[in-house]
Amino acid sequence: MNLHAPKLRAATQVAFRGLFSLIFLTAGAKHLLAPDTIVGRLAEAPGAALVSGLASPRMLVVLSGAVLLLGGVALLTGTLTRWAAVALVAVLVPITLTVQVGAAGGMGPLFKNVALLGGLLHWAVEGAGPVSVDAWLASRPRLRLPVAGAVGVLALALALPALARQPLTPGVPAGRVGSTERVFFLVQQPPQLKAALAAGQQSLKGLGFPAREVEVLVCGPAITSLLAGDAMEARLVEAKQAGIRVVACGLTLAEKGIAPAALSPSVEVVENGLVEALQRQAEGFRSVEL
Repeated sequence: MNLHAPKLRAATQVAFRGLFSLIFLTAGAKHLLAPDTIVGRLAEAPGAALVSGLASPRMLVVLSGAVLLLGGVALLTGTLTRWAAVALVAVLVPITLTVQVGAAGGMGPLFKNVALLGGLLHWAVEGAGPVSVDAWLASRPRLRLPVAGAVGVLALALALPALARQPLTPGVPAGRVGSTERVFFLVQQPPQLKAALAAGQQSLKGLGFPAREVEVLVCGPAITSLLAGDAMEARLVEAKQAGIRVVACGLTLAEKGIAPAALSPSVEVVENGLVEALQRQAEGFRSVEL
């Protein structure tokens, strides 16, 4: 078997492009269909402050989603492959630096992105190969510009609907001005408390899912994260200053033998967390259980 036969080489290039494009297709679709979820994760990233200082996190998520999705389609079909690879590198590098470098999830996601960058460099140099739209366009140079224009129009069509949901007044948090939503987080596990506080602050700033009021009810094992002197206390203080009401379930405190006075001053105590949750739902709060 000749591993360097032209037909076999072309087939492996098509397979490589197809399999390689899947991660960009799925990531781009998620950025566009569920941008609030990505914004919430971005709030927990090591470089979250830098990202927020550059532009609206939601706008960055939507724009990067459009590039990821179109770049994936371009790789899959072999259309403007070199340009698509360069565009994907331009998106992947800042994502890697702000989200993956220093992340608590380990080195796996970081080196996954490093491997993706290696693949993109391959396509940027080598091109798509003989079985591709690029090869078809090579003999039809007059069609290259219309195809590039069509890709640009498609990118705008993908991004504009999500961008249209941005606050219209620059610098004015939509959550404080126009939103009537109220959000209630029920947290039971310690790792989820950090995520709930970050998502709540984003909501009050008008980012992600804008809200005018946020409450976080803590029950179960997560209750120990509310103790004065715990590593989470600084985040609790910050959350209270942002306008988030953090509440501890009195039943859980009694079960664990924790006195309310032992909690951070930023935390309130209710007698029964279940009753509190039912009351908030009856008042129209959108509830999220973590």
